[in-house]
Amino acid sequence: TVQTRDMASHTNVYESVWLQKIWWKEGVFINNRDYPADTPQVYVKTYCTGYCLYEPDSGFCMRVPYVRNLVSHQHFWEDCARGDVYLPPRTRRWNKTYWKRKVFNVLVLVRNPLELVTSRYMKWARVNGSKFGRVGLLPWCEMIDNMYGDMKEIGRFKRKRRMVKYYVEGTIPCYTEFFRIYFWYSNVYTIASRRDFIVKYYEDFINDPEGTALDILDFADLTRMEGRKILRIGGQVKIMFKGEEKEKISVFMQALGRFSSPMWPDYFARYF
Repeated sequence: TVQTRDMASHTNVYESVWLQKIWWKEGVFINNRDYPADTPQVYVKTYCTGYCLYEPDSGFCMRVPYVRNLVSHQHFWEDCARGDVYLPPRTRRWNKTYWKRKVFNVLVLVRNPLELVTSRYMKWARVNGSKFGRVGLLPWCEMIDNMYGDMKEIGRFKRKRRMVKYYVEGTIPCYTEFFRIYFWYSNVYTIASRRDFIVKYYEDFINDPEGTALDILDFADLTRMEGRKILRIGGQVKIMFKGEEKEKISVFMQALGRFSSPMWPDYFARYF
């Protein structure tokens, strides 16, 4: 069953056909609707509000849902399933990419938080002609923190008694980014742990692209197409945070989870 939307009436339309039927084109996802219908499953790539980079025409990310909906697992799930995250809440009943109860398998891609933030800065620097390196990173972090740091969701955590000793103003560059990354992956961990899941790390695609791709195909019960090469994708960026900063970032992120989050040892401990 493929769900499509009637743009005129804002109602759901169901077509009992295979996957080549129209799927929602807008939204924070990419799926396999353009591929042959040789499987009863829909494979969806979703960012759950997490994919939001600076764009020259649109600027920076909206504060809702980019940060606000991360601290609530329920709201995070809703944004994962929404087709267009910028439509108003009243559209929630029909504005869906997929139904939560239909998610049975999860592939999680984990990337070093330090590398994530550095990569995001480099994207902005390329667009704006800024100098690469710490000389540009630190002012960018200050700008980002000023932009999102006054949000009540972040402020509430900064004021918590247990956070006072782990967060000192001006000592953790890009703390709002690491706040967001922590809660994004914490929510993903909860979702994945309740389903059949597989975790792959960004460096796996660089160091062993073929083995990683075959593992994913096996997990998805798919067969490699004959004659198709599996290419090495992307590359790691040089992390621009220094040793002391890395330690403070690590402690800050762990403190958000009261130093007891099961996500941390599985996803992030290897990077700190």
